[in-house]
Order: sequence, then structure tokens, then C-alpha cells
Amino acid sequence: MITLLIDIFCLLLLIHYILYLLKVPANKWTELLRTVIDPALDVTRGLMKRFLPWLAGKGIDWAPIVLFVALRLVCIVLGLLGKLPLIGWLF
Repeated sequence: MITLLIDIFCLLLLIHYILYLLKVPANKWTELLRTVIDPALDVTRGLMKRFLPWLAGKGIDWAPIVLFVALRLVCIVLGLLGKLPLIGWLF
């Protein structure tokens, strides 16, 4: 269930990033997408400034890519934890 929610968020993040790269003008759908995605991107940008200062603020916005990779890693870890006999029932 958690991995399904992460997958849906990753899909929305991918759509958001493609619209950002194509410079699609704002409308009600892009604003709705921004209200869902931007809080996570703001946290990611803050963490990047602290832990990856050489990557933050350089050319393109790396925060969506870093967030996407981090979420995929979380899915992998949850998948591995789900296979453990004593912990698997939680997932």
C-alpha cells in the first residue's frame, strides 16, 4: 500500500518535471499539481542546500531528480523489508 502511494507520487513528480522542462503555462491543473508536489520539493531543496551544496542552485532544478531517486530507493528498501518473515506483515 505504501509503495503504491509512493509510485503514484513519483508519477505525479515525473509529470510535474516534464511540465517544468516544457515551460507549460500555469492553469488550474498545473496549480493543483504544484500544491501536491511543491512541499516535498521544498524540503528536498532545503536538504540539498545542506548536504549537497555543490548540486543545489546549479543550472537546472535537481530537486525533482534527487527526490525521485530517493523515493525509488525507499520503495526498494520497503520491498526488501516486506520479504522478511518477522517484519513483512507490516507492509
